[in-house]
Amino acid sequence: MAALDGRLVSLACAILRDDEWFLSGFWTSAHVRQQGIGGPLLRQVWDEGVRRGARRQFVWASIDPTAIATYMKFGMLPGSQLFAFSGTPRADGGAGLETAPLTPEAAASIDRTIRGVPRIVDHEWWARTAGVVGRSVTKRGRLAGYFYVDKGQIGPVAWLASEDGASVIAHAMHEAARDGGEVKIVVPGMNRVALEAVLGSGLHLVRNSHLLWTEPFGRMEQYIPSGPLLF
Repeated sequence: MAALDGRLVSLACAILRDDEWFLSGFWTSAHVRQQGIGGPLLRQVWDEGVRRGARRQFVWASIDPTAIATYMKFGMLPGSQLFAFSGTPRADGGAGLETAPLTPEAAASIDRTIRGVPRIVDHEWWARTAGVVGRSVTKRGRLAGYFYVDKGQIGPVAWLASEDGASVIAHAMHEAARDGGEVKIVVPGMNRVALEAVLGSGLHLVRNSHLLWTEPFGRMEQYIPSGPLLF
């Protein structure tokens, strides 16, 4: 954090999971932007991550040009757009797959392949959070994927085989729509399976943001993030 005349004017925070560093928060007050405050603060957080073993850095970036330029100067270059959709889906649960309560261990085993790190601490946190529903998805008795839903918000979602993606997403949308409210989901631009499933369900594109990274990681074509705090 940075303060000026006793008032908070900038903050930066990141989450480290194994060798992946995710910038989960970066803010500078408008009246002190481009005055050499936010950049040095971000550098401190970046360098601390490197000291602790970070090799890959990424951020969920808004469309603010100043922030994006700062991230790119640090080496986090465009990886994909992140498309946000909302609405009431037409799809029912995916055929051929079954769901059950999700355990952190099962989710972490999938994330090791799909996200690049198991991050079991994140799954343990979601499991303890009131209102968050986590479900494992199985195919002929074998684990195929997982999804979380929180008051209509879908994510994270991951699946091990490309051909199961549409069904996993259909189950997630069905679960998210149970209460009759608006369903929300954010899809990486390279995830064609998810984009086709979401557009085919009748959800509407409402905004976009950006995934910036120092290098690709995981399998974003088989993953839907949770949001800008844990990804």
